[in-house]
Amino acid sequence: MKNLFLIFSLLMLFSGRCLAASVYVFSGQIDLVTGLSGTADDFYADKGIYAGAIVNFSTQLDPLKNGSLTASDGTVSNLPFYEHSGIITDQHTWYRYASLSASSINIDQSSIGRTYNQLKDLSYWSPNSTPSFIGSIDVGSFLSISKNKAFGDTSAFVENWKVGDSLDFCIDYKDGADEVFASGQLKLMQIDTPLARISTVPLPGAIWLFGSTLIGIFGFRNVAK
Repeated sequence: MKNLFLIFSLLMLFSGRCLAASVYVFSGQIDLVTGLSGTADDFYADKGIYAGAIVNFSTQLDPLKNGSLTASDGTVSNLPFYEHSGIITDQHTWYRYASLSASSINIDQSSIGRTYNQLKDLSYWSPNSTPSFIGSIDVGSFLSISKNKAFGDTSAFVENWKVGDSLDFCIDYKDGADEVFASGQLKLMQIDTPLARISTVPLPGAIWLFGSTLIGIFGFRNVAK
């Protein structure tokens, strides 16, 4: 009977899992800047967007919250935690929430249109291109940080990023008719987990029913003895 209660207690214990909101800190350099829509390459130099510029970003990731997209009119669309698509190609995407908490680039995001708040892990397979695993953090109105690995290499996924990892990043910033694109390399400098939480993940009802039935049977046998 004691062993039965131990097993049942373990079932209850593992029905919860520790999840944490984490802060990821990045530092790196812009390698390439391209002016689009007639914009000169140095048009946004005053905002910190120029070749050779040292950049720093801080993002907050929340695995318990849905990722979202905010349209220019303020409409917020929540993304599913998981999405599958494709007929010829096969694509599996996992979304969670991410936000930009600090940036060395001087951009007034309130004046820009669509805003991203998503952490995205993507499994992509296609007979016409190289299959790959991709992890990315898309935040604010302009920034994407990503890692692309061969299909099956889970180190690409954001939850597997480690301090010291090298990552690609790009900036796509629009201001009216002008647009600038910049890219470069970042290094993950720090991961802080200031808040740990317990999220209850319900076990299938059959497990609880099975456990309570076993307790009843063993209790009856003890009474009968």
